[in-house]
Formats: sequence, C-alpha cells, structure tokens
Amino acid sequence: YYRNFIRDITDLVKNDPDPNSPYKRIPLPLFEATSHNGRILAIPLYWWTYNTCYNVDLWQEAALQPPAYNWTWEDFRIAARRMTKDTDGDGIPNIWGTATYSQWKHRIRTWLWSAGTDMYNFNTGRSTVNTPEAHEAWRFMYQLEVEDRSHMGWGVEGPDPVNTYSQGRVGMLLGNIYYSLPNETYGTTFEVATVPVGPKNSTTGVIVTTMALSPTTQHPEEAYKLAKFIVSPEAQRLARSIDADIAVYPPGDRQLAAEMFAPSSSRPYNKHLWIDVLPTALDMDRLPKGVTTESTNQVFRTWWEKVSKREISLSNALEYIDVELNALLSAE
Repeated sequence: YYRNFIRDITDLVKNDPDPNSPYKRIPLPLFEATSHNGRILAIPLYWWTYNTCYNVDLWQEAALQPPAYNWTWEDFRIAARRMTKDTDGDGIPNIWGTATYSQWKHRIRTWLWSAGTDMYNFNTGRSTVNTPEAHEAWRFMYQLEVEDRSHMGWGVEGPDPVNTYSQGRVGMLLGNIYYSLPNETYGTTFEVATVPVGPKNSTTGVIVTTMALSPTTQHPEEAYKLAKFIVSPEAQRLARSIDADIAVYPPGDRQLAAEMFAPSSSRPYNKHLWIDVLPTALDMDRLPKGVTTESTNQVFRTWWEKVSKREISLSNALEYIDVELNALLSAE
C-alpha cells in the first residue's frame, strides 16, 4: 500500500541535528513500527493498545472482584454473564456484559493472538483462521455472543457499542483506550484492566499513528519540519491549552502515558483528531493487493452474521472464511 505513496524519510530523521528531534526523543521501538527494511517511513504521532475498560458500578452490582492482572478468558466470560441483564423481560438484554469496537480484523486478532495464531501465515501466504488454535478463539467469541448472549455482537448491525458503554449499559468494553475512558457526562465510574489471558497467554497489539511525507513533495525539508512540530510536546501543549475539538498525544511523554493508563484517569478528552490516521503496517508489503482492510472485514462480517443468526454452524462458516481469505491471498 505504501509503495510509491510514502517518502523514505530516513535521511531527514537520522540527520536532524536538533537534540530534541523525534529520533532522539521518541522511543526507538515506535520507530521500528514505522520502518521497513531499515527505511524510516513515518514519524510516530501517538500510539494505543487494546485494553478492557469496565464499568465499576455494574461490576460491583454483580458482586465481582476487580479483575486480576492475569485474569483468564473464563474469568472474563463469567463476569460478562453476571453483568448481562434483561430488565424489561422482552428476551433481549438491555445491559450487556461486554462489547468490542474497531475494525473487524482488530476485534478478532486479540483473541487469535491469545490463542497462539493469527489471520494469516505470512511465510506460507495462507489463511490460518481455520486451524485448531484459531478454533479456540472463535469458539470463545461464539460462546459470548450466541450461547451466553452477553456480547453485543461481533459484527452484526446494532447499537453502537461505544455509546451504549458510555450510557452505562455495557459492563466491559475492549478497544482503544483513547475512546474508552471516562465521560463525566454520564456520571459513571470506569476502570481499566488488561486483556484477559488466553490459552497461549495474554497478547494484544500496539497501533502507532504516524506523520508521513508524500513522495511528490517539492519541499521535503519544510514538510519534515511541519511533521516534526506536530508530533512535538509543544504542539501537544498548545492543543490542550485551547478550547478546540483537537487533541494530540505525542509518544514519549511518559507522564502523560502514565496518567492515561492509570485507573480513574480523567484523560484523554480525545475528540476529533486533526491528523489523518496513516498506518504503515509492515504486513502490507507481503500481502497481495486484494487483501485490504475492507475486503477482509467484509469476509468476516458476512459469515459471522450468519453464525450469530444460527443460519450456519461455526465450523462451516470458518471453512468458508478460510476459502475466501485464501482467494484474496492468491489474487494477482
């Protein structure tokens, strides 16, 4: 995707004499996420990871103990069941034990990773969604939504999980911490826990949002200076000092990161980011053009909707998903 789309900025980044340059200030592992074959393709702007944000009021009403750092899938499932309620007797939950948001592939990859697998094997170029390891993750997702009815739904049309969570009607929300932390408007207390431990231990991804340069720019030095300013602490402080619908969280600010991930944190008031998200996924150089976010999301959404409505068995759906992903992977 980024071939002929993003300028190689290795020279600009590494030769910057400024002692406070991004390369000298931002943790190098974040630059590793924005590099490919030794070439730096973007400057990290901010980063986030999946967490479990939970509603303390619903948690206490269900007589649950705060989740331990090493809590398991089974602990998560029990908590979700106990917080799920049908308050009006119509057979449909009004309060859900859990929900997830983000793109489909991000919703499921945390569980696949925890089961010791992924959507693809990049060495063979084949789908791995129908392997024995993946079946554990899919089975767990099926139990939450279909058997227990404690999950709002992994991909079917329905209420927005973030709004429902913010209204105090979801016990646990897995997702990006930027959008999951407290909104004082609703007067509900939220806390943050880790993603539960799966069969192959607890695993989650880190997403780095970046500033990149166009390969056609006639002024790369000036463009680099602008990008450098946007990711700077000065720009972040400026954004926080004005009453505007923008927020910037440059990486490397350890105090801010600590506050963000602390229980009962009041941050972040992340409204509408003023910088486009431009991921530089290393996987993209190894995948065919047919494997895009939308194409993979569509495959999963289509078949999971049939599973959730019990129109097809989980095992049969995984066979179809596997076939369609392999078709995308083998497309020229």
